[in-house]
Amino acid sequence: MVAMVNGEIKSVSLSEVAGKLKTVNAEASVIKEAKSIGISFGD
Repeated sequence: MVAMVNGEIKSVSLSEVAGKLKTVNAEASVIKEAKSIGISFGD
């Protein structure tokens, strides 16, 4: 798996991230922009 860590793209093993939850603010401008062009987030 790849991840952005401190502004750099790096490889991360799934065992490091399994079971962890990171949320995104649904009101963030980038989310609103994505939805405006038809990207769905399943909500």
